[in-house]
Amino acid sequence: MRKKLAMLVMNSCAPDPRVSKQAEALSTSGYSVRVYCLFIKSHQEEEIVNGVTYIRFHLISPDIQKLKSWLANKFRTQRKKNNIQYMDNLSDTIEDDTHTPYSSLIIENFLKNESDPLSYKSPASYKTSISTSLIKSVKQILSKLYWGLFPFFKYSIFHLSLGKRLEEWHPDAIHAHDLATLPAAIKNATKLNSKVIYDAHEMEQYRNPPLNTFQRKWVKHIERKYGKLADQVITVSPPIAEFLQDELSKDIALIYNSPELEKGESTSDIRADTGVDENSPLLIYVGGIFINRGIEKLFEALVPLDDFHLALVGPARDSV
Repeated sequence: MRKKLAMLVMNSCAPDPRVSKQAEALSTSGYSVRVYCLFIKSHQEEEIVNGVTYIRFHLISPDIQKLKSWLANKFRTQRKKNNIQYMDNLSDTIEDDTHTPYSSLIIENFLKNESDPLSYKSPASYKTSISTSLIKSVKQILSKLYWGLFPFFKYSIFHLSLGKRLEEWHPDAIHAHDLATLPAAIKNATKLNSKVIYDAHEMEQYRNPPLNTFQRKWVKHIERKYGKLADQVITVSPPIAEFLQDELSKDIALIYNSPELEKGESTSDIRADTGVDENSPLLIYVGGIFINRGIEKLFEALVPLDDFHLALVGPARDSV
């Protein structure tokens, strides 16, 4: 029977080259591999790509729409009561027949609109704008509160969102990509007696975008607590490996993010593409061309080196 390996990643994996390359390599080596990742509309909830099964699920978040409907219903019910009271008071004050048509119209409108607020303009009608404004404000406050606290609770949110999917499959090993999925991996592995691999794609405490002081302390706490429980920790570069070795007091394995080269695949000549001759020193950066990735330091280091050239190879954001 093939060994089962579950990979956890807190993105849609559409794509995530490091995750996909590892998963496909393990599948080719005889493992049964499932990648548990987040759902997006452009991809199926479950699909098999190059022998790897991708299972996408929704991340738990506050159901703002349900809350909005609940609040609207509460205000609608209260407004209806206020309007009924207003009609009762109005009927008591009718002293001559000249007001009767208007009173009848009020009652007729009420009977035609039992499920909705009354169509006539009573004092309660002015509460509509207040109700709508309050619902909107509550929605905004909850949204800001949720995303403000998300960096602290994302570990529990991922674990809860994952649910019992791992228990149903019972993998032999759980591969946690990035710190966000590690607590879920450890908690499930404890129940299933599975091995855990922690794959640190970044130096979590100093990742991009920069964390504030409280977030950094929390990340440090989570990484130390759960990283030490992992059976194996791997990462992408020597500096991160040295950092994690000091933090976790354990050996760190190194697996680089390398482009996948197939036999017979043609490769471009960067020197020819950039016009840099063979006698000139050329430095090549491969990866995302974003801020806070160390590229700025490269620029500063190259300022006094007139003969050196730098080529950046990878996806770039418009803002860079």
